[in-house]
Amino acid sequence: RRSAAFARQRPTSSPRSTIVSSYMSSMSTVAYSAPPGTMDIEDQTVLTPLQDGSTVLVVGASRGIGIGFVKQLLDKGCHVLATYRGQPSQALKKLQGNENLTLLEMDVGN
Repeated sequence: RRSAAFARQRPTSSPRSTIVSSYMSSMSTVAYSAPPGTMDIEDQTVLTPLQDGSTVLVVGASRGIGIGFVKQLLDKGCHVLATYRGQPSQALKKLQGNENLTLLEMDVGN
């Protein structure tokens, strides 16, 4: 358990982390607001400075937020390099026909 003195000594964020943090907070994707086990999903727009034709690498694209990013980035006209471990998920396989999608088997754990 951390003491109050420890919490006061935490360093403030660096200018770089502030920039990254504000950039990341300007991005939005599919929001999962439902309790575990339910599928109450609210679609939101991706608000990024990406242009049609931008190339984006999505690590962990097989499920969850990764597949959400892949779908929305493809809808924006981006070229997406989508990574997966082992075999691509069914959701990722369904998108394989898109000419802007490149699937890459990759394990960043080692």
